Amino acid sequence: LDYSYLIKNVNFFGEVSMSQNGGYAQIHGLTASPHPRLLLTILYRDYAKDYQNIFSNAFSEASRNQNERGLYTGLGVKLAGKWSLSAYVDNFSFPWLRFGVDAPSKGNEFLAQLNYDMSRRVHMYFRIRQKNKQVNGSGPENGISFLENTRKNYLRYHIQYAVSNSVMLKNRFELITYRESNKHRGTGYLIYQDVIWRPPGKPLSIILRYAVFDSDSYDERVYAYENDVLYAFSVPAYYYKGSRGYILIKYSLGKNLDMWFRYAHTYIANRKTLGSGLEEIDGNERSEVKVQLRVRF
Repeated sequence: LDYSYLIKNVNFFGEVSMSQNGGYAQIHGLTASPHPRLLLTILYRDYAKDYQNIFSNAFSEASRNQNERGLYTGLGVKLAGKWSLSAYVDNFSFPWLRFGVDAPSKGNEFLAQLNYDMSRRVHMYFRIRQKNKQVNGSGPENGISFLENTRKNYLRYHIQYAVSNSVMLKNRFELITYRESNKHRGTGYLIYQDVIWRPPGKPLSIILRYAVFDSDSYDERVYAYENDVLYAFSVPAYYYKGSRGYILIKYSLGKNLDMWFRYAHTYIANRKTLGSGLEEIDGNERSEVKVQLRVRF
């Protein structure tokens, strides 16, 4: 059951669902524009621990819409000139146990992003983000795991600029610090350069990336979106010390035939193996190759 109702410049919306076992899920929110330069969003969610729906894909902190309550408040502001600001605060709780958390837990997340459109060809933004969550302590006492508070602080600077009608460059720097029980545990960073070549009216396009990264452990990993073949989704985690690069080539052979080729290479310093379980390999380098062909009838 869903609803949507508009009163002047305020839109109310929501949805309520129940699975066959009686578990419920509900989400309610509003978006409002009290001023031409201001946009406000408020969203409340409540997903029971026994709610089951493999196709559910509503807003949540966890990967599944289950065992979670939260209140999200977002704000978008058009500032003077070419500046704009977006921010949100999300408070959430997990009423029951979760993977890696042996007790009910809670947390919150804050983000603020300042955008600057220097021109039609140049865009940049500065972002700060903080996430606080509870996880199991490093060692159980008398067989009981006590929760510890963790905090991750993120700082990002991103700029993209069109050199010409065919070439766009993107640069990013991101820094993360990790604290556990109010003690500094580690730091990580990522720097990458993208080169995108898409000549108008040509059947060929090429995307290149080279990234360097360094983190004290997996806890300080940095995620970054990567372009991939059609319908594929790639957001790998960059952690430990190393570099990664990839090239993606698309070529259209007429109106009905498209081809993609992607090659990626990862190097991790001071490691004898990469991956784990069935995906573990010897050595500190890994390469990936993808080829995709699409025929339209």
